[in-house]
Amino acid sequence: MTKEEFEIFSGKVRKDLIAIAGRIDLGAGQPIEAEDIVQDALVRLWELYAQGYPVNDAKALAIKITKNFCASLYRKSKREAIPLGANDKSGGESASDVAETKDNQWIKETLYSHLTPARRKCMILRNDFGMSLDEIAETTGHPKESVKVLISTARKQMLEEIKELL
Repeated sequence: MTKEEFEIFSGKVRKDLIAIAGRIDLGAGQPIEAEDIVQDALVRLWELYAQGYPVNDAKALAIKITKNFCASLYRKSKREAIPLGANDKSGGESASDVAETKDNQWIKETLYSHLTPARRKCMILRNDFGMSLDEIAETTGHPKESVKVLISTARKQMLEEIKELL
């Protein structure tokens, strides 16, 4: 599919995908908009095309990706029941908490940057989006066993890098 064909396709299915993504209720204070979910889903679909993934029904795949993103965001929102700083009497985050969060983010980005694109994608889908192995396999187009190996190998590689730094 060419870029122009994809733009036409995405324009046709955007309303349907927004309707699907609009059904997700993450609760108060969640800034995720249906348009953001749809944009992420369409980007993922374009990546699949770019990687040569065989797509028989683009609309069905776009709907499935959108639903998977919604399910992942819903599960992630349920895990984040206690916000940072909840135990802080002032109601905000302390400077050390902010610094620790930034340090952890930097470490994660640094470790992820040394992974192959396939390993990085699997780790992000697993850790940041909370997807199951089946969902990752469906989203990436890799077999479930390959996803397990990619995640396992990525974890081993990151552990080795941490050991070298220490």
